[in-house]
Amino acid sequence: MIKILSERNVKNNHIISKEEAELLAGQAKIYEVVRVIKGKPIFLREHFY
Repeated sequence: MIKILSERNVKNNHIISKEEAELLAGQAKIYEVVRVIKGKPIFLREHFY
């Protein structure tokens, strides 16, 4: 099980609560955006495995 730390999270460009994110955690891939450069999100390599 993934532990959600943030109180607010983003799902399809909408802010959702920690509780809703926890319900989705078992069913969805969750990505953490590390940085946005010139409008392009950059992800950690580990997120693709």
